[in-house]
Amino acid sequence: MNQQPSSRSSNDKAADPRAGPQAPDLDSQFEEMLHQIWSSEAEWRFDDRIDLAVKFRRQPLKPS
Repeated sequence: MNQQPSSRSSNDKAADPRAGPQAPDLDSQFEEMLHQIWSSEAEWRFDDRIDLAVKFRRQPLKPS
């Protein structure tokens, strides 16, 4: 029983390590985009709180 090694198609990117990484699937891309949006919004909210704290900082109490 001589079996010939199966030849891989040149169109099969998973079989060719020189083809480079494959693009992530749509769900992964969407998840990454949502993560970036949520991170940016959290940073904006933090910046807004800092701006408000600086704008409305407490005035030092005057001794009576």
